[in-house]
Amino acid sequence: MSGLRKLIREIHRRSLWQVLGIYVVGSWFVLQVVDTMVGALKLPDWAPPLALILLIIGLPIVLATAFVQEGVPSEALRDKDDESGRPGAPKSSHRRLFTWRNASLIGVGAFALWGVVAAGWVLFTGSPRSLGRAGEGGLPSVAALPFANLSGNPEDVYFTDGIHDEILARLAKIAGLRVISRTSVLGYRDTPKNLRDVAEELGVEHILEGTVRKSGSRVRVTAQLIDAERDEHMWAEQYERELTAEDLFEIQGDVAQKIAAALRTELSPEETERIRARPTDDLEAYEYYLRGNESRFLSTARADVEHAIEMWERAIALDPGFAVAYAALSLAHSEMWWFYYDRSRQRLQRAKEAVDRALELEPGLPEGLAALGWYHYWGLLDYARALEAFTAAEEAQPNSPEISLGIGAVLRRQGDMEAALLRFRRALELDPRSALIAFSVGETYALLRKFDEARPYLDESIALNPEWGAAYSRKLRDYVASGQVERAREVLDLAVERGVFTPRNALSFQANFSQQGAVWLSAVEGEYEVALEWLREAPDVVHGQFRYVARAEWHAVLHGLLGDRERARAYWDSSRVHLEEQVAEHPEDARLHSALGITYAGLGRKEEAIREGKLGVALMPPSREAFRGIIRVEDLARIYAIVGEPDAAVEEIQTLLDRPGLTTEHTFRLEPWWRPLYGYPQFEGLFSTREPSTEAPE
Repeated sequence: MSGLRKLIREIHRRSLWQVLGIYVVGSWFVLQVVDTMVGALKLPDWAPPLALILLIIGLPIVLATAFVQEGVPSEALRDKDDESGRPGAPKSSHRRLFTWRNASLIGVGAFALWGVVAAGWVLFTGSPRSLGRAGEGGLPSVAALPFANLSGNPEDVYFTDGIHDEILARLAKIAGLRVISRTSVLGYRDTPKNLRDVAEELGVEHILEGTVRKSGSRVRVTAQLIDAERDEHMWAEQYERELTAEDLFEIQGDVAQKIAAALRTELSPEETERIRARPTDDLEAYEYYLRGNESRFLSTARADVEHAIEMWERAIALDPGFAVAYAALSLAHSEMWWFYYDRSRQRLQRAKEAVDRALELEPGLPEGLAALGWYHYWGLLDYARALEAFTAAEEAQPNSPEISLGIGAVLRRQGDMEAALLRFRRALELDPRSALIAFSVGETYALLRKFDEARPYLDESIALNPEWGAAYSRKLRDYVASGQVERAREVLDLAVERGVFTPRNALSFQANFSQQGAVWLSAVEGEYEVALEWLREAPDVVHGQFRYVARAEWHAVLHGLLGDRERARAYWDSSRVHLEEQVAEHPEDARLHSALGITYAGLGRKEEAIREGKLGVALMPPSREAFRGIIRVEDLARIYAIVGEPDAAVEEIQTLLDRPGLTTEHTFRLEPWWRPLYGYPQFEGLFSTREPSTEAPE
């Protein structure tokens, strides 16, 4: 106990309690200053903890210094002798001076060191984190939530959404920002979630909110930019103007410019010109344009595309100089061709005329360049020119996920799957809640036969749009390709439970997504009667970009597998009659020739079957089209297998396995139409010499 009392007495004599108290109070004050500066300069999240660490490190230095100074002999701290020669008194006040000095100097030193680090951050990052947490590539990021319609008329929702979309489009043209696409923000209309949660889900630090009130000949638009992490307003403004095209575009451009200024993003003269552009002076034409956008964003169903075309044609009739409307019109005509709604040459010609007019009116128009890219991609399969147009469009509109998606799609068609993945991921950064883009990433991984990597993206696509069948189809096909038929059945059962797969659309996914769906999986499982049940309500014909499938063809296949050759032949002949008519009308359609070749093979017409199968490949070879071309090769291999040409079949299968694609050893082992090849040495040798699958059952 005597030792402890001695220690306490020594601590008291050296004023260490006082040192500790002074330092703690001073540190608290320093941390308050730091917190204020972090908020003002928007410094990174590690700045306050760094200050605390430096102050903690400084504490033992303060105490050690106090020990050293208090250890100086008391005689050395006496005053000089006074004039009478009497010795001076000890300077006990010196202890207190040293105590204050120790605590202050070390605290100031810690704060100064923190200040140097903070200043370095500001200097070398080019801007304070004004900006909050920087987005991808260090860019400030923003999501504009759907604006609220305060007009009191539900019919004006299209107008409010149009203002919101136009502001987003202008922000997307600023290279110094990362702007989240409309697809991802629409799900937050009237959301009860707080802004911090919304920002975290979208991967941004700033949220733009707004309202639109349309009343008679006046319009009022309010907008506010919020730092979601700190729930602080960075900028807000209210615009009340006459309801004219000029004033509307002035508001949209000003909002975009003010947001850029609030986020300390410098605009080039070209960017300023683009975001201040006034595409039309005719308010009625502009409203028709917004109506067309409303239909286009609704879906790609034929009725919606045709309604959008009608609206944009009205806009152009009112203002023949409306370049953006021409670009939108061209895109819609290209969609009509691509989705097989209208494969006439007149449709493609209308797409080309519209985009030519758009770029004639405004040569550098990003919407026009993008429409030109889709025309070359969808209409002509001219991937080099499509890529050139998309690249030029992206330079003018760097935040467009649609353009990045287009580039990725073109690269995938060219066979560069890894580069396509990069572009799809970029598109997903800009549109993180897009089921289509998530699906595109998953599907590309599947083409590389990286099924484990594909599934999380397919799951995300399903979660984002549970009613869309593509991701279910792709996922069940991938499970079969990795030998997990039971898991494929689970996916199909879930899709059936949700009403996504029905007898009516049982063939649709098979046609559009390369033999994926209920009929196909039932055939793989050997449940031929079940597959026939699925066919009862299926349409006579379904088709998409990959295949043209007649219900009669599936009936022929399934009855043949059941051993009913007579009925199988009758269905094959019915399929033949239909397909020969189609080939006569569309001789350039590779899908039709492949389908007719399979039908001829089923009828035993060997030479004709091979001829049609080869013609299908010639019209759509993998060298021209890496994605669809492999389907034509697969069909040719199937024809060879059916007509008894195993060597030729194996040669085509080797081509399939050497390229990115959707077939694996499991595919050929499970699909029943490959059975004529079973036991054939060259066929078996294909898989014995290949590396085993690295896929692990889940």
